[in-house]
Amino acid sequence: MKSPSKDNVQTAVKAGSSRPRRGRASASHLRSRAGLSRAERRALLFVGDLGMVFIAAVLALALWVIVGQGTAHPLGFLRQKDIARLFWLVPLWFLLIANLYDARIVTSRSRNLNGLLVAAGVSLLFYFGIYFYLPPGELPRLVVLFFLVGLVGLEIGWRMLYIRLMALPSLLQPALVIGAGRAGNLMVNVLSEEVPGHFRVRGLIDDDPSKKGQVVGGVEVAGGSAQLRQIVEEQEIAVLILAITGEIGGGLFQALLDCQEKGIEIVRMQVLYEELLSRVPVGYLDADWIMTSFVDSARLNDLYSPVKRLLDIVGGVLGSLVFAILLPFLALMIRLDSPGAVLLRQDRAGRAGRPFRMLKFRTMVANAEPDGQARWAAPGDPRVTRLGKLLRKTRLDEIPQFWNVLRGEMSLVGPRSERPELVAKLEREIPFYRARLLVRPGLTGWAQVNYRYGWSVEDAVTKLEYDLYYIRHRSLWLEVRIMIRTLGTVMRFQGT
Repeated sequence: MKSPSKDNVQTAVKAGSSRPRRGRASASHLRSRAGLSRAERRALLFVGDLGMVFIAAVLALALWVIVGQGTAHPLGFLRQKDIARLFWLVPLWFLLIANLYDARIVTSRSRNLNGLLVAAGVSLLFYFGIYFYLPPGELPRLVVLFFLVGLVGLEIGWRMLYIRLMALPSLLQPALVIGAGRAGNLMVNVLSEEVPGHFRVRGLIDDDPSKKGQVVGGVEVAGGSAQLRQIVEEQEIAVLILAITGEIGGGLFQALLDCQEKGIEIVRMQVLYEELLSRVPVGYLDADWIMTSFVDSARLNDLYSPVKRLLDIVGGVLGSLVFAILLPFLALMIRLDSPGAVLLRQDRAGRAGRPFRMLKFRTMVANAEPDGQARWAAPGDPRVTRLGKLLRKTRLDEIPQFWNVLRGEMSLVGPRSERPELVAKLEREIPFYRARLLVRPGLTGWAQVNYRYGWSVEDAVTKLEYDLYYIRHRSLWLEVRIMIRTLGTVMRFQGT
């Protein structure tokens, strides 16, 4: 009889929840060993952030009264229309810190601090931009300053406390990785190096007797499927991570179902990788997964495409106006900095691989590719001019692409457009690379805000993982997140 496939395991595990629970562990026992799940961690973090917003608002209003700017009545501020407008900052704040709920960021002190400071800066720019646009006296300024300063201080304190709490062993979910091959090794590395502070990997399970006792990524292979149920009980395991790329034996299949019946969570490696890293594991996908994830799902969201195109048209018009305004000044600066054309026109691969002529402000010396061969820019590339470095850091060099957006050749958000020659090369070297051409290339994108500029094929693989995640999960909410994070990148001069 043919061994069960991974999909059959997933289906059976889901169906198993309706079967009688023979010997099911008690709820209190499961709770004692489960730690905090990913959903519980996000919920706790959100409640804490919401609490900090409330405390900051109360403190700001109290201080505003103390300095003689507001009403002395304890609840009098609720009747003032200008104070009511202060709370517009609350949804804006949560939009700006949305990326700080990313599993890779929540346990990083430096990235939390950086993200909170950028959110405060963008909030101030947004609020004061509106303030100076409206008639005098329409919006308060001092209370906003109190609110943002207090909120950043409280958020920093809360986030640092959260990081320490989440590192407590009792709050980490004890896990076993099923499979000690390439996929299992990768998963152990992800959980220990890239996204630490979520799981305690207690061991690996593999039916290959030659792997028994081996150490993979600092974690020992504890046994095979025959010992799985015993190890789960002894180690008080809460999560089983299925990292098997081939067929699953009948013994392991039954052991997994038995564990699921006892309330143990089972998650596929590809799903967890995607959830924790916000990208897909390209080296561990098959053609069926690509088809069901991208081709079939593309037909299901009928509203998304027309709304996205409408936003592209509006953004293209506004961006083209900015381009027209800046063109005389930047053109003069570019010509004074180095001889050559002001605008660079390059052939790029668009949706479905159709070529189009992309516009950019020139940031390299004239005739940067004398042999006509397309190549990646490199760190400290000598071909980049002095002004070009600034234009790249601020992404001002990409403003002419709003014209490409308006023409429908590009979108505001999407995978980075690449030269057709590089696309042909990468298609030969990277599996599923052409899948990123299912959508229009973008001015900015999920890969651009999560990863540096690509210098090599290895970088192209990582960026492809982000691009495929975007294509699979594309939505208006994700578009907004990407644009907000792009604004933060520009403000921090982190463009390349």
